[in-house]
Amino acid sequence: MAAPERAAELKAHSREWPSWDLTARQICDLELLMSGGFSPL
Repeated sequence: MAAPERAAELKAHSREWPSWDLTARQICDLELLMSGGFSPL
């Protein structure tokens, strides 16, 4: 965890980071990737 001062600095700086708007299907695919749902059985 970051110190409160550093957290505020990171939060302010994060507004400059790139972002993406995902569709519901893309979010579902991302959740499956992160949970291992696409890994071989």
